[in-house]
Amino acid sequence: MTAPLDVRARAIARNVLGAGAFAHAERVAGSFTGAQERAVAYLHDVLEDSDLTESELRPLVGDDGVVDAVVELTWVDGERYADYVERVRGGSRLAVHVTVAGLRDNLAREPRRGDLARRPERALRSLLEAVGPRCERCGASTEWPVATCWRCS
Repeated sequence: MTAPLDVRARAIARNVLGAGAFAHAERVAGSFTGAQERAVAYLHDVLEDSDLTESELRPLVGDDGVVDAVVELTWVDGERYADYVERVRGGSRLAVHVTVAGLRDNLAREPRRGDLARRPERALRSLLEAVGPRCERCGASTEWPVATCWRCS
């Protein structure tokens, strides 16, 4: 019998990531309940932070949708951060949601100052605008669905 998708993804991440990166992946995966979302969350840093390649990951995971989302949210060497955020923003909702959860975890755990603090905060706002809830009255991005946001009140 084959292990569930998220269990396989967790095992892959545990085997290729360092302890700190794996702890981050566990926290991000804890933000989700679905097996596909949890699998992407476990694997979201695997291509960036290990020697594992996309072609090696595909047969290990056995789900092209999961690997496609992981590829979408992987920051490519030499890519400008702003370009990365825009690429992810234009990708699948799954990739955006996992990236948002990863950014939230990083911001909660790694206090930063100056531009290093503003960069992930701007990225988070941009990604939330792409998929997040909106005010029903004016369409402004909000943390949760509302009929009227603070701007319209």
